[in-house]
Amino acid sequence: PLSGLRQGLYLVTVTAGGATQTKRLLVE
Repeated sequence: PLSGLRQGLYLVTVTAGGATQTKRLLVE
């Protein structure tokens, strides 16, 4: 379960990072 949780956290982090970059591009 720990590895699955870590993978889920990684996925959330990547998604959040992508959303941040997209928002930054839209702002500029």
